[in-house]
Amino acid sequence: MLHTGDKPAPAARGALSFGRGLGHHGLQSQALAAGDPSRHDTHHPICPKGHPMTWLALTGAEFGRGHANRQPAAICLDMPAGQDPEDVIERGSFYLEAAISRTLADDQPLFVLHRTGEITSHVSVQICRDGTIVYGRRLGDQHEQVSLTPDRMQAEGCLRLTVLWDGPARQGLITAEFSANGATVQKAVRDPLPWLAGDVAATPHEAGLGKGLICFGLSDQHLPVGPAPSLAAGTPVRTPGGYAAIETLGAGDLVLTPGGQTVPIRRAMAREVPARGRFGPVRLRAPYLGLRSDVIVSPHQRLLIDGPEVEYLLGEDQVLIEAQALIGTNCAWPAGCGPAITYHQLIFDDHVMLDIAGTPMESLFLGDLRDDPVRLAATELGKGTGTALPLHKKLAYRALREYEAMTLKAAIFSP
Repeated sequence: MLHTGDKPAPAARGALSFGRGLGHHGLQSQALAAGDPSRHDTHHPICPKGHPMTWLALTGAEFGRGHANRQPAAICLDMPAGQDPEDVIERGSFYLEAAISRTLADDQPLFVLHRTGEITSHVSVQICRDGTIVYGRRLGDQHEQVSLTPDRMQAEGCLRLTVLWDGPARQGLITAEFSANGATVQKAVRDPLPWLAGDVAATPHEAGLGKGLICFGLSDQHLPVGPAPSLAAGTPVRTPGGYAAIETLGAGDLVLTPGGQTVPIRRAMAREVPARGRFGPVRLRAPYLGLRSDVIVSPHQRLLIDGPEVEYLLGEDQVLIEAQALIGTNCAWPAGCGPAITYHQLIFDDHVMLDIAGTPMESLFLGDLRDDPVRLAATELGKGTGTALPLHKKLAYRALREYEAMTLKAAIFSP
């Protein structure tokens, strides 16, 4: 049987004590039975609360780096010793990243976990030929299947799928984000089926992994989706008083743009994320790119570059390029890190360039997030702060697509 607190009285084999609706099966979690007020707050149940993430399992650091042996695929981090395999993780996140293409010849499985025992547990994720993403979950005799169907033109590049569940609140949310164009597709789930402790323990050695899978992870808290910070702690940001570490700056503080303009910070943001895939840290190396010192950024942090090659190949004086596009050159190397990392970013009334250790890099771009309450509620920025978010109608400069970045990289950095 499934356990959410103290061990309940025995039930029939295969029966669910926690499933589609906490309390519908005659069992409450220990926290709810004790009247824990944290379980009855007024926040959106899928809105992150700002607590440090606890990672139960993460893809191993060497996974996806061309190694023939992809097992064990993950490492278990914070599972309590002696936990019963049928104990319920009543609130948490499962995420994965995968490389996808609009021209799939057949349905592509990305992740499959099938575990038999006192309760049969099954999890699967696949992307279909038409771009539909299907998340399947089974616990005992209960099933759920959720399909997300993006526009065919959206389904390309890197897919990041995040599955959030909150059993006590009886709500879940599944989000697909596509890195190539920033497209997002979401679907709310009523009474989502939770993961079990045994599922986490089995994942490192028993999960079936698709060829396109980049990384995955499991947490007992909600991993925010949407715009993410991208500058590591200690990143020097130029201010009127000199360079200051980004984590020391907050709303109302002033910074200087590369052009010398003074702009006030609207809001500062920090978030702990798994140091894998989309968030695997990149070291930008001085003195390349005009840097005065090395800085650590996430792969999707964009830099402003110029030069005759830019103008000749792209017809623009200056363009934005992601840090990950520079990996493999002297400018950028993968940075060693533990299983998780905290990134920071700054938000302004407009999308602006920051002077980061002497090099122009972008502030956080929000787009029209402010006007999409459902999507906003699932982000780190969805927490109430009393400060309305700005609307960013466009990027300060044109951002390169992946193929453009590859072309420019070859022209500038080839021997």
